[in-house]
Amino acid sequence: METVKTLPDKANISMGLDKILKIEFVPKSDINLEDAQEIVRLSSEITGNIPHCNMVDMRKMTFMNNEARKYFARQDKETVNAVGVVINSKIQRSLVNLYFKFSKPIKPTKMFETQEEAMAWLKTQM
Repeated sequence: METVKTLPDKANISMGLDKILKIEFVPKSDINLEDAQEIVRLSSEITGNIPHCNMVDMRKMTFMNNEARKYFARQDKETVNAVGVVINSKIQRSLVNLYFKFSKPIKPTKMFETQEEAMAWLKTQM
């Protein structure tokens, strides 16, 4: 059974039996620090203290400000094993590479072009 939480106009957050938390940004979402904090809070409600991985699908997102990026990068919840980021354009690839370089995520983080690729890698990180 899948558990789902929604942050209206921002993201859908869900987790199934595979123990991979899916954070899917909705079309034209614009993410600020308060949104990032709420996404983390809703994610924690779903996952509790269960070890898991995060799949972040940012293909439909419009923008994320610097404070939100830094906040996500500094997440050090012990139960998160790894993060897979799904992108769909050269611009997003460049932005994620900048995120890797300057925000230096604490958890192992890789980018992918499909959810299937991300899920396959995340399953090896459990």
